[in-house]
Amino acid sequence: QFLLQMIVTSAGEGVVVLASQYWGKGEKKPIVPITAIGLTVAFVIGVVFTCVVSLAPRQIMCLLSDEEAIIREGVDYLRVIRYTYLFYCLSTVILASLRSVESVRVGLVIMVMSLFVNIGLNYCLIFGKLGLPALGITGAAIATFSSRVVEFVISLVYALHCKQMPLLPACILRPGKATFRSFVKFSTPVLLNETLW
Repeated sequence: QFLLQMIVTSAGEGVVVLASQYWGKGEKKPIVPITAIGLTVAFVIGVVFTCVVSLAPRQIMCLLSDEEAIIREGVDYLRVIRYTYLFYCLSTVILASLRSVESVRVGLVIMVMSLFVNIGLNYCLIFGKLGLPALGITGAAIATFSSRVVEFVISLVYALHCKQMPLLPACILRPGKATFRSFVKFSTPVLLNETLW
């Protein structure tokens, strides 16, 4: 999760670096294609992490612990949490693009809402409160998954209706080669730095 966070945040920072420059110059049009490229990169990162965790959950847990009980519980957790990666990657880039057009407060509100959903569902699903089953570590994973979905849906709906930068589906599908080259130029050093770190 930490490695994923580091890598996808660097993709988001690539969006911020480029998009905020255009925003500062009063040019809104290039921001959506930049965001589209960031979303594509985030999507690929999310798919790669999901596939790796799906194919080798036990091997990943063995990197973190040699205690069988921890590995077994960790594998159960990973079986659910892997589905959060894609949602997390996409919402991270959407919120980064909103920061670049000075919509900072909405990101904070969405993150706080997601946090409260996670805490509430953790309480209910780990310990079996409010008539829900006590699922232990699997309940914690389901709570995190639910909060990530909520975070993504709210981020996407807001971005699609944002006055500063409406996220137009047509622009997402065809961002343009020049925009892609600029994104690679600015985000690759950050991406490599975070991955190597």
